[in-house]
Amino acid sequence: MILPKKKPTKWSIERRPAPGSAPGSTQTEQALFPTQIEVFLYTQDRVERHVVSSGASIEKLWDKAQSEKSLMWIHIVGLKHTSWIKSIFKMFSLHPLIVEDVFHGYQRPKFESYGHVNFVTLRSFFFDPDLDSEQVSFISDGRLFCISVQERDPDCFAPLIERLHNQKSFIRQYGARFLFYCFFDTIVDSFFPLMEKVGEQLEDLEIQMLRNPKNKHLISLYEFKSSMMHLRRAAWSQREALSQIVGKEEELNLSSENVFFRDCLDHAIQIIDLVDQFKDMTSSLLDLHFSIMNNKLSQTMKVLTMIATIFIPLSFITSFYGMNFDPELSWFTMPELRWRFGYLLAISLMLTTIVGMFFFFKKLKWIGSDAE
Repeated sequence: MILPKKKPTKWSIERRPAPGSAPGSTQTEQALFPTQIEVFLYTQDRVERHVVSSGASIEKLWDKAQSEKSLMWIHIVGLKHTSWIKSIFKMFSLHPLIVEDVFHGYQRPKFESYGHVNFVTLRSFFFDPDLDSEQVSFISDGRLFCISVQERDPDCFAPLIERLHNQKSFIRQYGARFLFYCFFDTIVDSFFPLMEKVGEQLEDLEIQMLRNPKNKHLISLYEFKSSMMHLRRAAWSQREALSQIVGKEEELNLSSENVFFRDCLDHAIQIIDLVDQFKDMTSSLLDLHFSIMNNKLSQTMKVLTMIATIFIPLSFITSFYGMNFDPELSWFTMPELRWRFGYLLAISLMLTTIVGMFFFFKKLKWIGSDAE
């Protein structure tokens, strides 16, 4: 059976090479964002910012960084110009698996070491206008260079670049390992304003549900729950990557920076707690929605039941007097059918029944302002 072609979703796994491809193989898409590259050369005393447009320019800046003993940070936004980015990776002799992971549309957040080069992939989340994410990769040798690669959000590291221009900042005082920590810290801490906005949206949705529950709220809650699951997977994987780094203090030579990574790990754990809290809140709101809808259904059934109950005796009266007996055959064969006020008597009996049942239901508190 041939299944219909599935439309790509927000979380679709994209840019995977064909099965059996060699390590380092990549697959690009036309929809990828154009590549923009900035290079920062800095020491404790100065910082230089360069916007480059070719691999040759980066080679010259790399030679300059080595001669001046400056730290080099290459910031890449957009993956459209594959050959250009690959030439940069080749210049630093990066492992083919690093190249492959950078170009994949979705990698599980992780930390890996390839000899003297450390490699990290994380997920950066943002609203555009709905919740979306992009892969962010960091590559560093811990001494001379750092490379950051992201798919599209150019403002992700704007606060970090601003701190870099402050001569008294820790980024200028410490080396490449601290910049590597700053990458982690920027992505992890970006979850906090994101979770705050998610919490506000959940609170607004809860208020709307309590005031006037609608079916569209159910769809919104399921979307929230799906987003929380995706957030938790990313947050949990980032926590594992940070745990690996903290556990390899001696191997990675992080005697000075390890305290910062432990603080970042603590933030990652807090984020997981927040995601779990919002996930539980979403489940509670789902239960609340079903309870409210069931209560509305019960109220509707209650009204219909009362109407049906009222019409039962009325149906009996009308069916009783609708029997086709001839009153002329005998004096006890429905003589009231010949009475002058027989019709008014039947109507009065029906109205009395309705009024009586109304007060009966009111006494049971099924209707009225004090209805239960």
